[in-house]
Amino acid sequence: MKKIVLSLVAIALVAAGFLYFSHQQEEKKVVLGVSGQSAGMVKYVEQALNEKGYKLELSVAESTIASNEGLMDGSVDVNIMQHEAYMNQFNKDRGASLVKAGKPLFEQFIGVYSRKYKSLDELPDGAKVAIQNDASNIQRALRVLEQAKLIEVKQDIPKGETLTPLDVTSNPKNLEFVELGGGTLIESLDEVDIAVFCGLAANKAGFKTEDALYKFEPKDLKANALILATKDGNQDKEAVKIIHDAFESKESVELVKEVSGGTWFPYTGD
Repeated sequence: MKKIVLSLVAIALVAAGFLYFSHQQEEKKVVLGVSGQSAGMVKYVEQALNEKGYKLELSVAESTIASNEGLMDGSVDVNIMQHEAYMNQFNKDRGASLVKAGKPLFEQFIGVYSRKYKSLDELPDGAKVAIQNDASNIQRALRVLEQAKLIEVKQDIPKGETLTPLDVTSNPKNLEFVELGGGTLIESLDEVDIAVFCGLAANKAGFKTEDALYKFEPKDLKANALILATKDGNQDKEAVKIIHDAFESKESVELVKEVSGGTWFPYTGD
């Protein structure tokens, strides 16, 4: 009887040890939200995490909204899919508490592209312009078109609000704005005259940076740069810091440039 009791105790201890080990292993997993293209940029991030005992799991999302919802419900720990202005608008719209982890990581090449024309001077009256349909990207697209001298917009937008097509004050070519989801912008290229693309979207559409009819030079680098986003309270966790630092490494920077076709490059702001 004594031997049976001891055996049961031993089994219980082994089981408890296994459960503890499994729990510890689960705690060391970190889920990084990426798009299909940026999934190819994480080689050195994964190496850095492995060296510290973490296992990287990728959550490949079709949209930034889906990945941000993962941040909110805890199924995603951190993502690299957005600029700060987009995150702030998401927080406002959803009552969310996402934050930037560390300083911005990458700037994006933003430009005007077309499969029909070689120059903006060729645009016909009433040309259709495809722009992304969320508030922060609508504003950015209008700023791009303003800088390209295709339109003029109001300059006294109240704090906390964003530009919309209703704020266009001059539109000499009578451009028609076609607002589309990020995933359908590329599909629209044969139906519209020009599109405002940034980063990986242009690369995915088969464009090179030199194909842009106009290159945007943002005045606010910080608001337009790509960030690591996470739920408030997670930004100082070790794994998040490891990911941030790994993306800044020389090896990662070169890999990111290669995978993005030069449309992502290191952040140069303060």
